[in-house]
Amino acid sequence: MSEDSIPSTATTFAYDEEDVGRILSKIEAVDLLSTQETTTISTEKELFNLRRKEIHTSLHVSSLAEYLKVKRIPRGLRLDIKPNLCAENTLLQQRWFEICNKCSQDLMLLTVETLTVKLQDVRTAVSNTQEKLVREKGKEQAEMALREQDHMLSKLRDTIINRKRSKFERDARDYKEGREYSWRDERRMQRTLQSPRHGQADYPQPYARTGEGSTYTQPPYTRRKRYHRRGPFKAPREITSSSEDCSVSSAQSSAGFLGPATMQTTENRPRNPKAPNARDDYPMRNRKTTR
Repeated sequence: MSEDSIPSTATTFAYDEEDVGRILSKIEAVDLLSTQETTTISTEKELFNLRRKEIHTSLHVSSLAEYLKVKRIPRGLRLDIKPNLCAENTLLQQRWFEICNKCSQDLMLLTVETLTVKLQDVRTAVSNTQEKLVREKGKEQAEMALREQDHMLSKLRDTIINRKRSKFERDARDYKEGREYSWRDERRMQRTLQSPRHGQADYPQPYARTGEGSTYTQPPYTRRKRYHRRGPFKAPREITSSSEDCSVSSAQSSAGFLGPATMQTTENRPRNPKAPNARDDYPMRNRKTTR
């Protein structure tokens, strides 16, 4: 390539709307968005879903309003942003967290304001769906279906309230103990120490760790002892009944009946002796010499 053919500037290319229409007009399109089977939800099921959504939304708005009244922020809405520069400056950290608190409170207030409008729309949809159920099944069957839903929704409401109450008490302890922004690091460290890699999750029952107020101390680590065999292995005395054992010399017979037994060493004895396998001789080949 010569120097004249090399462009002096960066060239660009882009498709416009006419090019897109021209290219797509030549392709046989397949309707992928239309579905042959449309799933229909019964009016009773639709009403139950709307009432459940109403409970979740109303309780969420109420809980956020309680947090705003006491000027606290739940764990999930605290901004996990920490300063990188001048992190040792106490005044900077205090102002930093105060700005994060103001941002979190504004986000909570915005969420409450938005969900309040959404809650009105959900309640309107519940009322319209309930009237539709009465028209389809009649007043008696509709009331029976509503009573069944009330029983299930009351349990759901109690479960959500208990869970939110426990979280509210947990967040209150964070502010009381001064760890509203350090709880995440503490929990991460606790999970790291309790992981099986660090050897604290697989303790046996006698060495199990207890709570913080426990005075139990873990026993010191003891190295496992390894026993080494010293000297050659000595075989025990063999008890036989052959005639050769009976013809002992007079010097051996003079020893006491309960005298020390003679020990036989097996230092030079081969281990697991095995007879060699019989093999056939290799055939001999006579090669003719050629000149």
